[in-house]
Amino acid sequence: KSLNASIGYNLKGGFKIPLPIIKNWEVDNSMGFTLNLDMNESRTMGTKDKTTLSEQAFNSGWKIGARVSYSFTSKVSGGVRYEYRENDSKTNGRKVDRDFGFDINIAISG
Repeated sequence: KSLNASIGYNLKGGFKIPLPIIKNWEVDNSMGFTLNLDMNESRTMGTKDKTTLSEQAFNSGWKIGARVSYSFTSKVSGGVRYEYRENDSKTNGRKVDRDFGFDINIAISG
């Protein structure tokens, strides 16, 4: 069994910065938000004596993640993300992971 869901929202806009010597500097920017959810479960059933069915393996897990991205101009962008994961299995037990990160991209051209 598995379930995957994702939702996103993007907003695009801009503004002008008035400069006294040259004409106004127009800045295009955009912002995006994404939320992801993944769930899965698997079971393995088997028999030893061909009459009694028993669970031999079990794995279950889910994760949810969010990302906010921002683009200040076509040359500067970045984002922040967070992810929370839980896994449970018959052999390893329950495990929880959390992950946080950010990125900044600056395009350099000459």
